[in-house]
Amino acid sequence: MERAHFQDGLLDVGFARDVGPDSSLMCETLYQEPLCLAVSHDHPLASSASVTISTLKEETFLMFPQHLGPSLYAQIMNICEQAGFRPNIVQEFVHMPTCLQLVSSGMGVAFVPLSSCDGARGITSVKLMPEPLINFNMIYAREQVNACQQAFLDLARRIITTPMVREPTSIQP
Repeated sequence: MERAHFQDGLLDVGFARDVGPDSSLMCETLYQEPLCLAVSHDHPLASSASVTISTLKEETFLMFPQHLGPSLYAQIMNICEQAGFRPNIVQEFVHMPTCLQLVSSGMGVAFVPLSSCDGARGITSVKLMPEPLINFNMIYAREQVNACQQAFLDLARRIITTPMVREPTSIQP
């Protein structure tokens, strides 16, 4: 999501996991969601209810490019470094469906928001210990809120503030 889209009036409201500082934009965290480990259904960790992050040091990872989410990227790298390793990133992805397809094919594992695994064929989501949380944010221009936007913002605050509480799941191919 480009900041210029807000400034040019092309976007009124956006949703994102990672937003860098910008004094012209408001960023409200609507909820926090657990990161989980997405693995293929036949991966050795797929039968695990949970896994400690330190046990992942030998895994190959799929990761989004740093420039697409620098804060979230740094959070994930920090989680791994605190667990004593730097992830071996073998492939980057831009879109979550691409990531899940690559994970399903056995190309690697990925840290993903728990909700991203909903309905993903061939994927098992494994709970991470300790469980990292990531933000789901609503972004809008600080100075340009009209009545219609305000109504949308109020509605979004009421209906999109439910934290993710379900357990990781597996959907077979």
